[in-house]
Amino acid sequence: MIKCRPSCWKKNNISWVNKRKHVLLNSISKLPRPNMKILVAEDEPMLLKTIELKLKKEGYEVITTHDGREAISQIEALNPDLVISDIMMPYASGLEITAMLKQKTDKQIPIIILSAMEQEKVVMEAFELGADDYITKPFSLNELSIRVKRLMARSGKS
Repeated sequence: MIKCRPSCWKKNNISWVNKRKHVLLNSISKLPRPNMKILVAEDEPMLLKTIELKLKKEGYEVITTHDGREAISQIEALNPDLVISDIMMPYASGLEITAMLKQKTDKQIPIIILSAMEQEKVVMEAFELGADDYITKPFSLNELSIRVKRLMARSGKS
């Protein structure tokens, strides 16, 4: 045990408390805002559940949909803060969802497209329609998490 005078202890203790407080405040500021809603549209159940669990662990409210038609109705009803969508889905593709979000609504909702298709033409079409990011499958959930945080910060929603 280190022995020192009470005045020395108080000085060191105060700096230790302030340092801990600073670290705590910085870590809290990096957490997502409560009730930030992310809609995930993916037709593969295992991938959908995996993404849902990762985002919930990060503190987001997650809305899951299994096809494009359901995604469009949920977007209109729930007004999510971010949309993550697969390209190839039943009823409406991720590109159609992107077009609807960016052209037919006045909402400024960021969208991340997920796809196994690496064709430059498809990637370019997604960006031309207004996608904010494009991730090729397979991907790391940590990479997705970082991209979600980046888009939320850029759009002022974090």
